[in-house]
Amino acid sequence: MNSKKYDKSTQRERLLTGMVESVVQDGHAAASVARVIAHAGVSRPTFYDYFADRDDCFLEAHQEIAAGLLEAVRRAVVAVAPAGAVGAAARALVELVDADPVQGQFLLQGPLAGSQRLLDERDRTLGQVQRIVESACRRAPARTPTPDVSPGALIGGVSRLLAQRLSRGQRDLDGLPAQLEVWLSSYALPARRRRWGPLEPRSPPPARHPRPELALAAPPPLRRGRGGASRGEVERNQRERVLHAAVSAIAEHGYARATIADIAALAGVDRRVFYQLFKDKQEVALAAMEYCFQQMIATTASGFFGAPTWPERVWDAGRAFLRFLAANPTFATLGFVDSIAVGATAAHRTDDLRTAFTIFLQEGLQHRDPDLPQVTPVAQDAIAATIFEIAYGQIRRGQVTRLEGMLAHMTFLCLAPFLGADAANRQIDELMARSDSAAAQSRS
Repeated sequence: MNSKKYDKSTQRERLLTGMVESVVQDGHAAASVARVIAHAGVSRPTFYDYFADRDDCFLEAHQEIAAGLLEAVRRAVVAVAPAGAVGAAARALVELVDADPVQGQFLLQGPLAGSQRLLDERDRTLGQVQRIVESACRRAPARTPTPDVSPGALIGGVSRLLAQRLSRGQRDLDGLPAQLEVWLSSYALPARRRRWGPLEPRSPPPARHPRPELALAAPPPLRRGRGGASRGEVERNQRERVLHAAVSAIAEHGYARATIADIAALAGVDRRVFYQLFKDKQEVALAAMEYCFQQMIATTASGFFGAPTWPERVWDAGRAFLRFLAANPTFATLGFVDSIAVGATAAHRTDDLRTAFTIFLQEGLQHRDPDLPQVTPVAQDAIAATIFEIAYGQIRRGQVTRLEGMLAHMTFLCLAPFLGADAANRQIDELMARSDSAAAQSRS
């Protein structure tokens, strides 16, 4: 798409450019047909000559930009040895964003704020990148080290890292590809020692039933008046019930389709009560996210500070984090799948949460193998973004109960840049043996 061409022969291109500009400037929810045609300078009937609806226009715009990305990835991967395929793909992604930040932001962040159909398109594009990279990696000699992490998770993590930078106006990407390539190299192992590429649950096995003590539950209604609760207690009770109802409604219908009527009905309150507590759907969704995030961080921190060594603390914190998500699937869906659809404030808050989780990596700097490269803030953000991508994939596929089985994968992501890939695996083997022993003792 060339935004400088505005003659009649390029009406379709002008509409696609209008969609891109509208989503990036106004947000997906506000990118209506009216705004798209205003950006494009064409009539509404002209829009419908080319597209069935707004999503149809969005998808065609995304597919055109994605086609350019895939071609760039293919060229970049062919130009390097197979062992460098993941790094080459990450560099191609950064270069595309650097060349056109508007199209880059639309490509990486736009679908995350949309419908399930648009999320499918985003995941399909990243899946194609993954297949290009995996095909190249399979051609690497058996003794040549390649990253022992799912290429799809790594590329998804890099895409989230870039989207976060773009949404905050951080357009200076100089040096970023080199930092990412150093980070990616920290996971490299020869074929016979690679363990974590396939995202299949590993020991400890996921619990069949989520832990009830970690589940966030809505309180039962309170009775106001004589013999009952005070007005303030009733309002606090109603507020919490509405928060839980909003999370359930968004998980069932998606943010765009969930209505205040849905939320009020699930909460067991009428609409007047809803509007006494919250201004609109966005405000209640933001409040629900904040409530969930606070509980998630508190649960993760409690796991982290209970173990004697940093690798054990990372393991225990990760297990607490994953168990919390498994016990609260609707909150997990809001935080990891639907959050960007809530709006720019929610997207920034999600980014803040992801950045907050890097605090659990800081102690690793004290234990870093001095022969290894420095673990930069970019690398730490990339670790958190990749873990977020793995969680997103499981949650979106309805496999939240499998998340605890990803604990070893996520621990390797955290430990390897600081300790080295082999040393990280030795730590994980000890941690898995400890978990297996504790599980056997609890059964006896």
